[in-house]
Order: sequence, then structure tokens, then C-alpha cells
Amino acid sequence: SICHRSEQWELNTIPFSGVMATAAAEVMAREAALVLPQIRRLRVPLLGGDSFQPGVGKADVAGALLRGLTADRPGISDPVLDLVFDYGVFERAWRTLLDPGSDPEPILEAEAPEAAMVATAGRGVDNWGIGALNAWDSEGRVRFDRQNPGGSTLPYDADPAEACASLCAGNPFKLNMGHKRSPGIIGAFRDALSTAGQDLTVYERTHQDLHAAAEARPRELVRMDRPCPGVLAAFGRFSPEVGELYGCGCVCLTVFEQGSQPSGSPLNVAMLYASAPNSRAHRTLSPATFLCALRSIGSNVARTVREYNRIAGAQAAPESWERTMWWEVDLRAQVEYYLSDRNLLTDAFFRDKIIAEEEGWLDMELLKGCQGTTLQAELLGALSASKCVETKVNEDGRVFVRRMGARPVPMKENPLTTKMKRKYAEWRRGSSDDPTCWDFATRGVCPRGAACMYVHVGTPKAGTAALPPPEKVLNPAVLNGPDTAEPPVTKSESEPQAGVEAASKIAAELTANGGTAASVAGPADGQESSENVRPFSEVSGGDATEDVTKHRRLEESAQASDNTRLAEEKEK
Repeated sequence: SICHRSEQWELNTIPFSGVMATAAAEVMAREAALVLPQIRRLRVPLLGGDSFQPGVGKADVAGALLRGLTADRPGISDPVLDLVFDYGVFERAWRTLLDPGSDPEPILEAEAPEAAMVATAGRGVDNWGIGALNAWDSEGRVRFDRQNPGGSTLPYDADPAEACASLCAGNPFKLNMGHKRSPGIIGAFRDALSTAGQDLTVYERTHQDLHAAAEARPRELVRMDRPCPGVLAAFGRFSPEVGELYGCGCVCLTVFEQGSQPSGSPLNVAMLYASAPNSRAHRTLSPATFLCALRSIGSNVARTVREYNRIAGAQAAPESWERTMWWEVDLRAQVEYYLSDRNLLTDAFFRDKIIAEEEGWLDMELLKGCQGTTLQAELLGALSASKCVETKVNEDGRVFVRRMGARPVPMKENPLTTKMKRKYAEWRRGSSDDPTCWDFATRGVCPRGAACMYVHVGTPKAGTAALPPPEKVLNPAVLNGPDTAEPPVTKSESEPQAGVEAASKIAAELTANGGTAASVAGPADGQESSENVRPFSEVSGGDATEDVTKHRRLEESAQASDNTRLAEEKEK
């Protein structure tokens, strides 16, 4: 009985083994049929450059992307980064990252010493998320496209020298290729793919399927073979470090079939699709979340291409220790950003915490909530190799972190005391507190006339009457800040008002008597003479009243201009 059962089991397992062998053979045959080309050059646009995030410029966007793309040391599976021309913003950001101590623009003598001191204080200290930049630069792995001003870089070249792929900035909600009137980079990709005979309507479904499959297996590369016509294979990689931003965590890689490559070149082998967060799609987006997400998207793009090249080159997949190292690099970059100068200028929470704590040490519990981690050991291990922050462990086991060397927080500018832009370039002429009207000083005439709030110093233009300086040039709150109180009124300041009152009484008497002001020789004692107000000995009583009214109107106009300026300052 036992022998009979064992013989029956062996007979039953033979067909099952044969089916498995057949399936394995089919998979191997399919793998052999799908010859995947390796990507040697990756064209990268300014992903997120049109997100319109307040307080974030294109230089910040380019710097965050470069930090992510070069986060890991380059290997044989990493492509050359071909950065598009966007008025040279990528190249300027790269030079700044390589040499953070250099000044992007020379400091003029007119700005010294305050401007020079501020520039010196910010040198070489904001290196959050910096990877192996020198290795990428020395090996020639970073290239920049140069165009004439106003020019743009196409998604694909007509005759590339090596196998290349291009990164497309997509829509985080729809994950599609836009519509026929889409502007910008998405429109250029539509034109290139449509000309190659690609069906753009199926890309949305492919990207959605890849996003769902990759999100179920984070930090791993998922694959779909021939998902739609014209596509040889599609890959996706999801990075949780991007954050809870819908549609932004996954990078999709599409490999084109022969005969369906854009621009008619067989070396245009693939397209990458990634979506950047923006204020329209993600309402609660902050500058810190935006820049950290862009940096994580950049590192996810680089690792997606790296893992794909390993598959195409029949190399081993990344091991668990390598994936853990990648995760620690992303985690360290995010912590460094929260304690960087760039973030502390706008983040009042961490700024106040650092100032309040002794020697700037912060409890690691404050950062755990930002990163979504549950173990302090994870953060402690990730920050052990940081050059921007340092850690310590107390006797009770609590972990603390601070800026390297207990560097002080950067000086925060008060928007209410920031000087408004002058009519002439004040940084070339002198101090911003100089009340001189540069229109009158350089051209001899001021288009604002008596309503000008600055002092008219110099020789007036021929045929133009010189305007007297207004009694109140600038509101002290504009010059010294909103917290500075008005100076007390002295005798010299009260005498002109007394002169105006005396002039009004004389004008009233003259109007009542119907005579002339022959007995009045000039202004009252202590009152400054003005060419706009004629002596009362030359005018009638009605004219004197009109001149006094005009003088009061000028004073009210000056005060109204000051109030308007203050309101605009506060609104900014």
C-alpha cells in the first residue's frame, strides 16, 4: 500500500514538473527575445520649474534635482547626465554646488561692508544633501546643453552618438501625456512621440498600472513586457521618501520598440516619466516639502535607470545592503535640509527650537515626525556620515542632533524693513537710506514733481524750475523699521507750522480789508523760504490763501504717499 501510494505520487508529480519546466523555458525564451538596450545618456529637464511654489526659484529647483541625481557615487550602470538649457540655470547651480564658497556675483564697493559680511557668513555652510559631486564632475558624467538666449533643448536629438533616454515632466493626477495643445515640455514630447507613430492614449493606463504595481513593492523595480503597441517593456520604481504626494512617488521607464523611436533614430531608446509636486495639485505644499520631494525624485530617477541598466546588461540586482544605503542617503538629506540655512530662514518652528535649546541641540523626536520613522536608531545610523549635522546620545538613551559645530541660525530678514526698489539702481550709487532723488540728480528733472518723496539735490535742467525739498522726506518707519517710533517734535519742527498759521491769519485779514500785504516783508522767524510760495507783499489776499492751501495739499500728499508706501511694505 505504501509503495503503491509513493509510485502514484511520483506519477502525479511528473506532469506538474513538466509544466513548470515548460513555463520556465517560455520565460527564458521571452527574455531572450526582448533584447533591452542600455541607457548611456539621460536628458534631464528642469522638473518642477513651473510649479510656482512661493519662495522657491529656479536655482533652488535645479539645485535640489542635482542633489538627488548625484546622491550616490557613479558606477558603470549610471548614465551621463545631459542637462537641458534653461537660461543656464543648471550650470550655475552645479558650479555653486561644487564651490559653495564662491560668490555668484561680485560684491560692489557700494554694498560693503554690510553686503560683504552677509555674503561671507553664508559661504560653504548650506551643503545639505550633497553627494559625490566631485566624482561625477571628474569623470565627466555631467554635461550641459548650451543654446542662444531664448533657445530650448529638444527632448530627443536626430542623430545622437549613444543610446539615450529623456525625462518627461508629467501630470501627477492624470499621469498622461497631456493634450494636443499642451505647452512646454509635455507638448514637445507629444510631438516627438506622435511623429514616431506612438499611440499616446494608452500611456495613461500604462503609467497608472506601473504606479500601482510599484507602490505595492516600494524601492524595487517592477516590470511589464509589451504593455502597449510600440513599447518593448515598461518599468516602474516607487520611492516612499518623496512623501505623501499623490502621483509623485513613482518613476516610469518606457523602452521603445524598433521602428518606433522618436526623431527617427534607433539610439533614442527610452523615455522616463516623473511628476513633480505643485501648489495647484497639492494644496498643503510647503517650500521644505517641495524641495525635499524634488531631491528624492531626482535620486529615484537615477536609481531607476541604474537598476534598468543592470537588467539590460545581465548584471545582478542590487542587494539588500545597497538598498538600505540608498535609503539612509535620502533620510540624511532630508534631516540636513530641515537644519539648513535655506530652511531656517523660513521655518519658524525649528528656528525657535534651536535658539531656545542650549548649544542648539534638538531632540531626535522632533525629526521623527517629519520623516515618518519609528526608531531613533534609523536616524542615528543615517546621520553618522553627515557633514552638516552631528548627533549625541545621553546617558538615558535619548538622541540629540544639532548643526555641525553649533553654527548659529542665519539672520532672518524682516520683510517690513526691506527697502523698496528705488527709481535708480541704488546699489550702484550708494546706501539705500540715501534720500537723494536720482532722477533729479542725473537728469535735472523729476517726473514726480512736488509729489516726489526724495530730496532734489543738484542743478535743475535748463528751463525747469527747481522744486523745494519736501518738509518730510521719508517716513522714519520706512527707513528704520516699523518698530521705530516717531522722533519727538522739536522747536525747529514746530516753527514752520506756526508760520503757516500766521500766514493764514494774515491772508484772512487781507481778504476782509480788501487791501494788499505791503507791510509784510517775508516769512516768519525760523521758517524756511520757498520759491513756490511768493511773498505776501506781491500777492493779494485771495492769492495768499491759495498758496497756503497748496502748501497744505502738498503736505497731505506727502503723508499719503508715506502711508501708501508703508501699506505696500506690510503687504509684501
